[in-house]
Amino acid sequence: NRSLHQKKPVRLLVSSCSKV
Repeated sequence: NRSLHQKKPVRLLVSSCSKV
């Protein structure tokens, strides 16, 4: 989970999921 927090692109991924 720490890795996800460190990765900022994660937010972009969430946005993509929401767009779908």
